[in-house]
Amino acid sequence: MAIMLANSWRLEALKRQVDISSGAPVQARLFTNNRTPAATDALTDYTEASGGGYAAQQIDSGDWEAVEASPSELSASVTFEFTGPLAGAAQAYGVYLTSGGKLVGAERFAGPANITGPQTPVHLSPVTLRN
Repeated sequence: MAIMLANSWRLEALKRQVDISSGAPVQARLFTNNRTPAATDALTDYTEASGGGYAAQQIDSGDWEAVEASPSELSASVTFEFTGPLAGAAQAYGVYLTSGGKLVGAERFAGPANITGPQTPVHLSPVTLRN
């Protein structure tokens, strides 16, 4: 027998997956290795950006907007700002999310972002999680 999950539970399950219900923050991070995210990925598969004033961006529980549907969605806007180029003139290939030291998920950009300094912020609007 298979139970059909209600949309309201799908949304609650998604919130619990990223610990939003308990108030634990999610961190948005840029990755600089040229990879395509997969369901089997681990946190160690991603090389986090560094240099140029880069910092991971925290998404607090109140920053998420929830949509109860099929699939249910959580979304939040994130902006990365820089003071200079990334270390080693690296390019950002996408964004990955972490929570509690674990990988939540990742998305590859349509093309790599060439970060040259303050004039090249990266706006992610929105970062969307679906269940």
